[in-house]
Amino acid sequence: MPSSEVLTGLFRILVYASIGLTMVQIYLTLNRLWKRKHEPVVAESISIMGEFVGLAPLMIMTANFGLLGQWEGFVDGLLWIFSASVTVLIGTGLWVEGRRREGVFSLLRSSLRMERDEVGYLARSFFRPSGAHRILEILGKVALLDDTLDEREQGFIQSFADSWGVEFSIDTLQTGGRDGGRDLVGLQQSVAGYLSTSPPDEQVRQLGDVLQALVGIDDDVSEDEALMVAEIQGMFDGYLGESTASWGVVLVPQSDAQEEAIRALVPGVEPTEMRGGRAYLVGRHHSQDYAEVVGRGYEALNVFSAVIPMGA
Repeated sequence: MPSSEVLTGLFRILVYASIGLTMVQIYLTLNRLWKRKHEPVVAESISIMGEFVGLAPLMIMTANFGLLGQWEGFVDGLLWIFSASVTVLIGTGLWVEGRRREGVFSLLRSSLRMERDEVGYLARSFFRPSGAHRILEILGKVALLDDTLDEREQGFIQSFADSWGVEFSIDTLQTGGRDGGRDLVGLQQSVAGYLSTSPPDEQVRQLGDVLQALVGIDDDVSEDEALMVAEIQGMFDGYLGESTASWGVVLVPQSDAQEEAIRALVPGVEPTEMRGGRAYLVGRHHSQDYAEVVGRGYEALNVFSAVIPMGA
């Protein structure tokens, strides 16, 4: 077996090598930062708060190595303190054009103030649901179904936007036309777009509960609100694999001109032999009342429509 002197010598060689590797690592890291120190985006990407948090224990450990006479650890600590100090200076934007005349301490205060405003971004992103903007859009459109926006509805929706850190204004939503249920169709399409992102099942269930709370928050559930919540809940049940009935909207042309009109209204739709005649299945919905509203929209265009049960 090798003697203790040999093991001690090997260990010292490894310690010297580790200090050398530390120097190489610091050089390679600072080299890329130093080359780009004039770029604002580089300076703003450095967390000065994070560097300060790391410096505190590092300085204590380095001082402890010095007091104990463990110079290897002391030197290693000094190297990392030097690296953190240079990184902090770059993070202040000291070398960014137009900022140097402000002074180091002024730049440091400005950088810390900016980072303080952003410090919760990562945490919010962890707790923000997927499709947050789509969810807020759906909530806003549901609130606008009755053509009025109650303060309680607006506050309810805004509370979600604030907790998720999402900029959202319900004023940007467009309700569309009222004739033929076109606003209802637009909302149904928004929900379909949300479900196409494959949100977690639990999130979909919770959104269903939120919609129920939203339409009842003003103590006045309109016909359109009840209609759409039923349709949306059916879409959610279908997405979750729960048994749900559905109704199809079929268009029955009465002439060649109407058949051409149907093909223009619904590109790509193909006729189906149905009950002894030719019909076009143009939609499948989870609420019979909603399907009838969609059908009346086609009838307003002088196309005969019917709603038929499709089963689960």
